[in-house]
Amino acid sequence: MKKLGGCLKIIGGAVVILLVLGLVFGGSKSEKEKPVASNASQPAQEQTEGKTEPEKETEEQAEAETEAEPEPEPEVVSYEDVDINTLFETLSNNPLNAKNTYEGVPVRFSGVLKNIDASGDYFALGNGDEWSFDSIQCYIRDDETLSAIASASMGDTITVCGTITSVGEILGYSMDVDYIE
Repeated sequence: MKKLGGCLKIIGGAVVILLVLGLVFGGSKSEKEKPVASNASQPAQEQTEGKTEPEKETEEQAEAETEAEPEPEPEVVSYEDVDINTLFETLSNNPLNAKNTYEGVPVRFSGVLKNIDASGDYFALGNGDEWSFDSIQCYIRDDETLSAIASASMGDTITVCGTITSVGEILGYSMDVDYIE
Protein backbone atom coordinates (compact mmCIF):
# COMPACT_ATOMS: atom_id res chain seq x y z
CA MET A 1 0.00 0.00 0.00
CA LYS A 2 2.84 2.28 0.77
CA LYS A 3 4.08 1.82 -2.75
CA LEU A 4 0.63 2.64 -4.17
CA GLY A 5 0.29 5.77 -2.05
CA GLY A 6 3.75 6.90 -3.10
CA CYS A 7 2.95 6.38 -6.76
CA LEU A 8 -0.28 8.33 -6.41
CA LYS A 9 1.56 11.20 -4.81
CA ILE A 10 4.08 11.25 -7.64
CA ILE A 11 1.37 11.08 -10.32
CA GLY A 12 -0.72 13.76 -8.56
CA GLY A 13 2.32 15.99 -8.25
CA ALA A 14 3.16 15.53 -11.94
CA VAL A 15 -0.43 16.43 -12.92
CA VAL A 16 -0.32 19.56 -10.78
CA ILE A 17 3.01 20.58 -12.28
CA LEU A 18 1.70 20.03 -15.82
CA LEU A 19 -1.42 22.11 -15.07
CA VAL A 20 0.66 24.94 -13.67
CA LEU A 21 3.03 24.84 -16.64
CA GLY A 22 0.05 24.74 -19.01
CA LEU A 23 -1.50 27.79 -17.41
CA VAL A 24 1.75 29.71 -17.40
CA PHE A 25 2.79 28.94 -20.95
CA GLY A 26 -0.70 28.59 -22.38
CA GLY A 27 -1.76 31.95 -20.91
CA SER A 28 1.20 33.72 -22.41
CA LYS A 29 0.44 32.41 -25.91
CA SER A 30 -3.17 33.57 -25.80
CA GLU A 31 -2.08 36.97 -24.51
CA LYS A 32 0.35 37.29 -27.42
CA GLU A 33 -2.35 36.33 -29.91
CA LYS A 34 -5.00 38.66 -28.51
CA PRO A 35 -3.14 41.92 -29.23
CA VAL A 36 -2.30 40.75 -32.76
CA ALA A 37 -5.91 39.80 -33.45
CA SER A 38 -7.25 43.01 -31.94
CA ASN A 39 -4.70 45.11 -33.85
CA ALA A 40 -5.62 43.40 -37.10
CA SER A 41 -9.33 43.85 -36.52
CA GLN A 42 -9.09 47.52 -35.58
CA PRO A 43 -7.82 48.75 -38.96
CA ALA A 44 -10.43 46.60 -40.70
CA GLN A 45 -13.14 48.18 -38.58
CA GLU A 46 -11.73 51.65 -39.25
CA GLN A 47 -11.68 50.90 -42.98
CA THR A 48 -15.26 49.66 -42.86
CA GLU A 49 -16.37 52.66 -40.86
CA GLY A 50 -14.53 54.99 -43.22
CA LYS A 51 -16.34 53.49 -46.22
CA THR A 52 -19.76 53.40 -44.60
CA GLU A 53 -19.92 57.06 -43.67
CA PRO A 54 -19.18 58.50 -47.14
CA GLU A 55 -21.69 56.05 -48.68
CA LYS A 56 -24.34 57.34 -46.30
CA GLU A 57 -23.49 60.90 -47.22
CA THR A 58 -23.63 60.02 -50.91
CA GLU A 59 -27.04 58.38 -50.51
CA GLU A 60 -28.34 61.37 -48.58
CA GLN A 61 -26.97 63.74 -51.23
CA ALA A 62 -28.59 61.68 -54.00
CA GLU A 63 -31.93 61.76 -52.17
CA ALA A 64 -31.65 65.52 -51.69
CA GLU A 65 -30.80 66.01 -55.38
CA THR A 66 -33.73 63.82 -56.42
CA GLU A 67 -36.10 65.84 -54.27
CA ALA A 68 -34.71 69.13 -55.59
CA GLU A 69 -35.04 68.21 -59.29
CA PRO A 70 -38.44 68.97 -60.79
CA GLU A 71 -40.11 66.13 -62.63
CA PRO A 72 -39.61 66.33 -66.38
CA GLU A 73 -42.64 67.33 -68.37
CA PRO A 74 -44.05 64.69 -70.70
CA GLU A 75 -42.43 64.80 -74.11
CA VAL A 76 -44.69 66.02 -76.87
CA VAL A 77 -44.41 63.71 -79.87
CA SER A 78 -44.78 65.19 -83.32
CA TYR A 79 -46.18 62.61 -85.76
CA GLU A 80 -45.27 62.75 -89.43
CA ASP A 81 -48.36 62.44 -91.63
CA VAL A 82 -47.77 59.79 -94.27
CA ASP A 83 -50.00 57.98 -96.74
CA ILE A 84 -50.14 54.19 -96.29
CA ASN A 85 -49.64 53.73 -100.06
CA THR A 86 -46.46 55.83 -99.86
CA LEU A 87 -45.17 53.50 -97.14
CA PHE A 88 -45.87 50.45 -99.29
CA GLU A 89 -44.36 52.00 -102.46
CA THR A 90 -41.18 53.06 -100.63
CA LEU A 91 -40.77 49.55 -99.22
CA SER A 92 -41.42 47.94 -102.61
CA ASN A 93 -38.96 50.20 -104.46
CA ASN A 94 -36.10 50.09 -101.93
CA PRO A 95 -36.37 48.33 -98.54
CA LEU A 96 -33.13 49.92 -97.30
CA ASN A 97 -34.41 53.39 -98.12
CA ALA A 98 -37.71 52.57 -96.38
CA LYS A 99 -35.81 51.45 -93.29
CA ASN A 100 -33.59 54.54 -93.25
CA THR A 101 -36.57 56.82 -93.82
CA TYR A 102 -39.19 55.40 -91.45
CA GLU A 103 -37.64 53.18 -88.77
CA GLY A 104 -37.84 54.90 -85.38
CA VAL A 105 -40.02 57.69 -86.80
CA PRO A 106 -43.36 58.63 -85.17
CA VAL A 107 -45.98 58.51 -87.96
CA ARG A 108 -49.69 59.09 -88.42
CA PHE A 109 -51.63 57.33 -91.18
CA SER A 110 -55.01 55.84 -91.98
CA GLY A 111 -55.59 52.28 -93.10
CA VAL A 112 -58.21 49.60 -93.46
CA LEU A 113 -58.40 47.07 -90.63
CA LYS A 114 -57.22 43.84 -92.22
CA ASN A 115 -56.51 41.52 -89.28
CA ILE A 116 -57.08 41.49 -85.50
CA ASP A 117 -55.05 39.18 -83.29
CA ALA A 118 -57.31 37.04 -81.09
CA SER A 119 -54.93 37.55 -78.13
CA GLY A 120 -55.15 41.33 -78.49
CA ASP A 121 -51.43 41.79 -79.08
CA TYR A 122 -51.63 43.41 -82.52
CA PHE A 123 -53.75 44.28 -85.53
CA ALA A 124 -52.87 44.84 -89.18
CA LEU A 125 -53.77 47.71 -91.48
CA GLY A 126 -53.79 47.63 -95.26
CA ASN A 127 -54.68 50.04 -98.03
CA GLY A 128 -58.10 48.51 -98.75
CA ASP A 129 -57.02 46.52 -101.81
CA GLU A 130 -58.37 43.04 -101.10
CA TRP A 131 -55.78 41.46 -103.46
CA SER A 132 -52.80 43.11 -101.78
CA PHE A 133 -50.71 41.25 -99.23
CA ASP A 134 -49.17 44.48 -97.93
CA SER A 135 -50.03 45.38 -94.35
CA ILE A 136 -48.56 47.17 -91.37
CA GLN A 137 -48.37 45.19 -88.14
CA CYS A 138 -49.56 47.50 -85.31
CA TYR A 139 -48.72 46.40 -81.77
CA ILE A 140 -51.13 47.31 -78.98
CA ARG A 141 -49.47 48.78 -75.88
CA ASP A 142 -52.35 50.05 -73.74
CA ASP A 143 -55.92 49.25 -72.71
CA GLU A 144 -57.40 52.22 -74.58
CA THR A 145 -56.07 50.97 -77.92
CA LEU A 146 -57.11 47.41 -77.08
CA SER A 147 -60.64 48.61 -76.32
CA ALA A 148 -60.85 50.58 -79.59
CA ILE A 149 -59.72 47.58 -81.64
CA ALA A 150 -62.02 45.21 -79.73
CA SER A 151 -65.00 47.32 -80.77
CA ALA A 152 -63.87 47.72 -84.42
CA SER A 153 -64.69 45.45 -87.36
CA MET A 154 -62.65 44.14 -90.26
CA GLY A 155 -62.80 46.61 -93.12
CA ASP A 156 -63.11 49.69 -90.87
CA THR A 157 -60.83 52.59 -91.73
CA ILE A 158 -58.88 53.83 -88.72
CA THR A 159 -56.14 56.39 -88.15
CA VAL A 160 -53.20 55.38 -85.95
CA CYS A 161 -50.36 57.33 -84.38
CA GLY A 162 -47.23 55.47 -83.33
CA THR A 163 -43.59 54.75 -84.01
CA ILE A 164 -42.30 52.43 -86.75
CA THR A 165 -40.16 49.90 -84.88
CA SER A 166 -38.93 47.73 -87.73
CA VAL A 167 -38.85 47.63 -91.52
CA GLY A 168 -38.11 44.54 -93.58
CA GLU A 169 -38.56 43.40 -97.15
CA ILE A 170 -40.35 40.21 -96.09
CA LEU A 171 -42.41 41.21 -93.06
CA GLY A 172 -42.93 44.84 -94.02
CA TYR A 173 -43.53 47.47 -91.34
CA SER A 174 -44.09 46.99 -87.62
CA MET A 175 -45.10 49.79 -85.29
CA ASP A 176 -45.97 50.44 -81.65
CA VAL A 177 -49.31 52.21 -81.49
CA ASP A 178 -49.51 55.22 -79.17
CA TYR A 179 -53.18 55.88 -79.83
CA ILE A 180 -55.99 55.61 -82.35
CA GLU A 181 -57.79 58.74 -83.55
